[in-house]
Amino acid sequence: MVQKNTYTGSVKMAVLRTIVYGLILSGVFGAAAFLCLLVFPEGSAEILYGVFHWPVSVFSGMLMGAAVVFFKWTTVKITEGQITIGRLGHQETYLLGQYVNTSIIRKARIGSYTKYETVKCSLIFRVPEGTRKVRLYGFGEKDLEILLNAMRDAKVRRMTVEEKAEVKAKYRDEAVEALLNGKENRNEFLLPASDLIKKEKKCMKRILKVVFAVLAAVGMLDVWAVRTEDSFNVRLFFLTAMAVTLVVLLLAQYVGLYLRRRICAEKIVIDGEGMRVGGQYYSYLGIQKVRMTSPRKRSSSIFQTQRYLYIFADDQRKKYWLGSEASFDAYGRLCRSLEQAMVSFPDKLKYL
Repeated sequence: MVQKNTYTGSVKMAVLRTIVYGLILSGVFGAAAFLCLLVFPEGSAEILYGVFHWPVSVFSGMLMGAAVVFFKWTTVKITEGQITIGRLGHQETYLLGQYVNTSIIRKARIGSYTKYETVKCSLIFRVPEGTRKVRLYGFGEKDLEILLNAMRDAKVRRMTVEEKAEVKAKYRDEAVEALLNGKENRNEFLLPASDLIKKEKKCMKRILKVVFAVLAAVGMLDVWAVRTEDSFNVRLFFLTAMAVTLVVLLLAQYVGLYLRRRICAEKIVIDGEGMRVGGQYYSYLGIQKVRMTSPRKRSSSIFQTQRYLYIFADDQRKKYWLGSEASFDAYGRLCRSLEQAMVSFPDKLKYL
């Protein structure tokens, strides 16, 4: 199997950015042309207005938007121990060991009836001057996750057999020491369903207060509209429909809590040879693949991101619930621990 070593953002993201940039630029062109027509009503102003008036302004804006996306389009190439990040006319190379962390900046934007979110992804590297953040233009969160999986695999492939054996021994020694001295095992994670559900309900109660406030406000508007207006109010209809949808989603979350209880992991213990999830032990050698919700994934709604662990072994798939940001705050440490424990099988562990 040929190992892929070049990564870019998704075409879908490029198209969306082109449309957004194009609409913004076309609006600027159209407004400028109309302003010139008002200030200079004769001569060249009419020609300018004719050139940049719709639909020419839209076409020109889209064309310039595509040019902006093309010049900023980022390509990441992973070679032996190095990662090269390049755009048109610009290229930077770092060692994989210099990678420190990622940066994901999310901005929610609300329109008349819609909400959408923009995401800016960057890699942070350690340099002699401190740290350097490198923007990955065109990368969405899924594209970033694929790149990080590849970077982790590349770093593990460069490890020697002795280094991998040392990692396994470390997990074994920590477990033995914790057992003999009665200390807490850093690679043991408790996820009792009763505690997770209690914390999830606490978070939902705060959402419930907001929902009741929205329902009360929309209800009063509905009563006022019925008494004062004879015609059908489209905007109020949408508000009512959105409020009802919010209630249905909240009820679905409550039902989902009790359904997820049945697949709760309860307890995860990680060692150098395998992991125990609940009452089931899985050897890394016998596992076909492991898939987990990315620790970097965040919800774009008022509800929390629910995290899951999928283990494929013996031609079967087992799904485990690992809580959410509100109920299990050690999830990042769990992921790092499993990454190190499965150092001999990097291709088996991937994030979703």
